[in-house]
Amino acid sequence: MERTSAEKILEIAQELVQTRGLNAMSYADISEQLGITKAGIHYHFPSKDNLILEMVKRYHQNFRYGTAHVNTISKTGLERLEKHMAYHAGLVQIRALCLCAMLASDSESLSEDVRFEVQAFFNTSRAWLSDALEFGRRDGTLTFRGSPDLEAAQVLALYEGAMLLARAWNDVERYNEPVQRYLATVSTI
Repeated sequence: MERTSAEKILEIAQELVQTRGLNAMSYADISEQLGITKAGIHYHFPSKDNLILEMVKRYHQNFRYGTAHVNTISKTGLERLEKHMAYHAGLVQIRALCLCAMLASDSESLSEDVRFEVQAFFNTSRAWLSDALEFGRRDGTLTFRGSPDLEAAQVLALYEGAMLLARAWNDVERYNEPVQRYLATVSTI
């Protein structure tokens, strides 16, 4: 199925923000990569804020689809966490970060609507992690103290922070080492 112009714009904008940052992404960058005029981009997204909001909504929706797929193909809670962490390692390998983590670093310059959507993404991510942890506790593949929700907050902070450190050093092991250590700590296998 062929992607629409709007989808192509969102895809390129997301890649630019994830690899360069919000303030280093412009309509001119997108225009150059797509070979269309800036007016063509403005036709779909009248302002940068419109573009960013739709980009975050799309990212959030793709996260929901991706985690639903992980839930379907994973037999254990441990497998769910491993697949989730591996996805983020893939981002680090291409020198990208979680879109919402990248945007959160610029939260003061975001509109209220975009900040709300970024927070909604992190709430969804934390809820999914909490469910995966509870699933692992029930199936016997994960052990941890306290509530799954508080553990999920810790895991979210761990992998988002580890991605930042890996990016700063341009070294995927700065992500892999703490994440693998955490998984070894909670795994019962």
